[in-house]
Amino acid sequence: MKGAKSDEESLNTTIDGAAPIITITSPEDQSWTNESQITISGESNEALSNLIIYVNQLKTQNLGLTTLSFSTSITLQEGQNAIVLEAADLAGNKSQTSLTTSLDTQAPVITLNPDGGTLNTDSPTLTVSYTDEGSGLNLETLNITLDGSDITNQFTIHSSNSQLSTSNLSEGNHGVENPFKVYPSP
Repeated sequence: MKGAKSDEESLNTTIDGAAPIITITSPEDQSWTNESQITISGESNEALSNLIIYVNQLKTQNLGLTTLSFSTSITLQEGQNAIVLEAADLAGNKSQTSLTTSLDTQAPVITLNPDGGTLNTDSPTLTVSYTDEGSGLNLETLNITLDGSDITNQFTIHSSNSQLSTSNLSEGNHGVENPFKVYPSP
């Protein structure tokens, strides 16, 4: 029929059966920190309808995202923390990714021997003992100074202590400084 209108309409549909791919860019898996509040960042290969973050099985964040990247703060507990991200794309496909990061706010325990007082020898054996119940110690950060001078390379270094037999110390006060950085890396 001439001049008649058609009732036909066009409809475009996209079928999405693929789950989103979530990549965590920070922090690294199996990392250590001494900060209880950290930023978790990452990206997705497609827009998300939501992103749920669990820390130690507790839901901490529910981010409704339509962008391809995310960054948010989370709070860690002392020790190992399991972080799981659950994502859903706009079609409802779901995926999960996870990492572990650990919080260690306790400084290493360091013992010096002799630990002060008056000595009657100019050749004492200096022993620096160290332990750490959290992240462990990175002996590469060990830096022993005597009276402000680095003498680390003169010590015999072991996993739990370092020893040096000194000689010819002058009479007077002498000081050994904290041999580790404030937070040694694992």
